[in-house]
Amino acid sequence: MAEYDSASIRGSFVNNAKVTLSSSSGEKEVLTLFRNDSFFPPFIYRSVSISGEIGREYLIEVELAGKKLRAVTTIPEAPEISDYQFKLESDTTGFPEIMINQRRDKAQYFFAMVRSSLENENLHPTLEGVIRVQAGSDAVWYTIQRVRERRMSYEGEHQPYYKSDFPKRQYHIDDEVLVIPGAVDSISYRVILSLFKDLSARDNPFNFNNTGIESNIEGGLGRWTGIARARPIVVSGK
Repeated sequence: MAEYDSASIRGSFVNNAKVTLSSSSGEKEVLTLFRNDSFFPPFIYRSVSISGEIGREYLIEVELAGKKLRAVTTIPEAPEISDYQFKLESDTTGFPEIMINQRRDKAQYFFAMVRSSLENENLHPTLEGVIRVQAGSDAVWYTIQRVRERRMSYEGEHQPYYKSDFPKRQYHIDDEVLVIPGAVDSISYRVILSLFKDLSARDNPFNFNNTGIESNIEGGLGRWTGIARARPIVVSGK
């Protein structure tokens, strides 16, 4: 059996692809490769001149060894958040909640990122990943349940603040939970939902996912997602 160290693993990453980004407004740019150890693999391709704008379509093309992958996404309207609170479940624990305004004319697909100030973690999706907010003229409360960040890293395991005996899914009232509300289009919703259904099935031996993971990459597997972000919120029980 072959053995690998972290250096040989890092050396196997593909970091010489040509990645081109173009928009429905006529912009086009070959993305620049940067190293970022917050990611695994620790490389990202970044635009230096194109910024995502609401209502526009974005095409990404990846060329490597004579093969080409492509994907298209759109950036919808950002969600409107009208209120937030920390809902107590005990004297010391509870759940962050945010109020999402419904849109009268269409459903929206809510995708939020969260980060605990007490936990050693990066921004990561919520427990459900993404939810569908029906069209209407009201507002709905969304409860954020604590979930551990899934890390794919060659670094050692960090020591979590929240131990296994802490009330499940709840946060400590002294925690400051950063919430970045966002919205994705309907295709990205399906892709993200299928991914989180698969993750749920892996975590629960009695839960089966027979639908598989969807992808919006032509010729490959993965996702290309445009996210419309609203103003960040910090929710705490202090």
